[in-house]
Amino acid sequence: TSDEQSEIFITVSEGKYHIVKKIMESLGHPVKYLKRVRIGNLKLDENLEVGEYRPLSNEEVEKLKSLVNLK
Repeated sequence: TSDEQSEIFITVSEGKYHIVKKIMESLGHPVKYLKRVRIGNLKLDENLEVGEYRPLSNEEVEKLKSLVNLK
């Protein structure tokens, strides 16, 4: 095995259980670290620690509602 590391960005429109890890493994590139940076049109806050959260702004709530037609 190699100690080389690469960074890639993948967009998944429908998340299935560990799909990114499974795809990368099938290509011979096992995933050592995976980080979600966006859910729908909501970019996640990079300053939050693992397990930490913050309230959504009204604008963020409206954006999420629009994704599921709850306007």
